[in-house]
Amino acid sequence: LNYRLLIKMNYRGKIKETAVALVYIACRKRNLPCTMKDLLRNSDVDIKGFNKAYMHIANLMNIKGIYNDEQLINMTLRMVNMINVNSNIKHRLMLLIRDMIDKGKATSLFNGKTFTSTIAAMVYLSLLIYNIKIRQREIASMAGVTDVTIRNRYNELLKRLNFRIII
Repeated sequence: LNYRLLIKMNYRGKIKETAVALVYIACRKRNLPCTMKDLLRNSDVDIKGFNKAYMHIANLMNIKGIYNDEQLINMTLRMVNMINVNSNIKHRLMLLIRDMIDKGKATSLFNGKTFTSTIAAMVYLSLLIYNIKIRQREIASMAGVTDVTIRNRYNELLKRLNFRIII
């Protein structure tokens, strides 16, 4: 990916935001440990500008999912290990979440969203399925996002993956 190629494709965007978005995409493709928050903290680009540039570039370059399975599974393991349940339940949770990840990748669930919040919502949903009581706020603090984000991703999961929770 480079800026000249984007210009040839009639891309119109701010240079700073575009540069940060291109660095982020390059880091993700090469599996380098660089988060969006780190990039934004070290630049004078705001999140709205970054998201606009990133989404425009992703649509233009037809970038589907830039997260690999290893990153998704590592995040899932980290979150599941923070939950106080026995190892048998943790194993079942991982299998269920892995299934959700596969279905989510097939339905472009991770596109345009931070994978951390989506994985956190998957963990929350799997805990509900196994009738393990935990608050959205607890999952949100583990993932470093807000509980509103968890709620939004959870509702999106239910719609996209065709889940129905019957109480």
